[in-house]
Amino acid sequence: MMENPVALQVGFLWRAVCFGAVMGLFYSALGIFRHRRRRWLTAVADGFFWTVTAPVTFVFFMRLNGGDMRVYLLAGALLGGAAVSGTLFLATGWQKIKRKQRHL
Repeated sequence: MMENPVALQVGFLWRAVCFGAVMGLFYSALGIFRHRRRRWLTAVADGFFWTVTAPVTFVFFMRLNGGDMRVYLLAGALLGGAAVSGTLFLATGWQKIKRKQRHL
């Protein structure tokens, strides 16, 4: 019995969104090393992120879709990462902005 290609592609898209969300959480977790005064530490954390993320992303897409890079999968991964970043900003960023405005 053949699977429905549309259902299969939606499943791939969902996995890509979840993968992007995990990568977004990983990037946010490395945020503890970002300091304005210690820029070298930020550079090291960002370098570590890309050193880990690049091969993991390559392996993920190789296993997910046999190495065929589809635009909708890349968009799904970016959407997942953006959703995590946006959610974390709403959870933490607005409080920081409000505190700064009170002190002005």
